[in-house]
Amino acid sequence: PQQSAQTQLQAQRQPAAAASVPRSEASTPSDCTPLPPPPRAPKPQLVPTAFSWNGECHACYLSGTFNRWAERIPLENGGFTRRAEWAVVLLLPPGEYAY
Repeated sequence: PQQSAQTQLQAQRQPAAAASVPRSEASTPSDCTPLPPPPRAPKPQLVPTAFSWNGECHACYLSGTFNRWAERIPLENGGFTRRAEWAVVLLLPPGEYAY
């Protein structure tokens, strides 16, 4: 009888919560702190890119892979003294383009 009393006393001293709830059931999604969203990739810096054409013409346009060949961008004429010079500056992401 004394051994059973000592065994009962030791059983009472052990924490019951740790033994009663399995670890897989102890944590639920509501107990977890959500992770912050991943940081967004920074937007690439735009680079001023000059395009020019030297030649006599009435109008000059530019198109390329930078705009998926979808738009004709007019180049500006150099004026009365430089009628054969056409140019435009576009802000483009770094990279290589066909035009």
